[in-house]
Amino acid sequence: MSGYADTSFLVSIYTLDSNSPAAIAAMRTGALPLLLTPLGENELVNTIYLRVFRRELQMTQAHSALGIFRNDVSDGMFQRKPLIPAVLEKAQLLSRKQTPRLGTRGINVLHVASALVWGASEMYTFDKTQRKLAEAEGLRVVPR
Repeated sequence: MSGYADTSFLVSIYTLDSNSPAAIAAMRTGALPLLLTPLGENELVNTIYLRVFRRELQMTQAHSALGIFRNDVSDGMFQRKPLIPAVLEKAQLLSRKQTPRLGTRGINVLHVASALVWGASEMYTFDKTQRKLAEAEGLRVVPR
């Protein structure tokens, strides 16, 4: 069983928020490594620096969080997967199939498409709309 971690989940791992306890618990019991694409990695970096802009984090905290993340990647907690054309093709199919019904944003569709193309059976997310899309496509969503 493999899982795909989206940005909402990653941010809760590497910065403190209301979802952090559930994210940490899910990491302790989940099957590692979690799949990670450049999309998720870029979104994590941007979101952490956005929190600096919003004065929710200090720059030193942002650098520390990203350093811990890089160490976790190096230690094998995440398996990097590229954004290949098949992901974009799958995302277009999901958009046509699910967006009219669920109102999903493009970024959510790309995360779910990535999980599906790379063979994930679980989607690690706190995003409510993404959760609905992942479940509609047969992924088990973590945390419950």
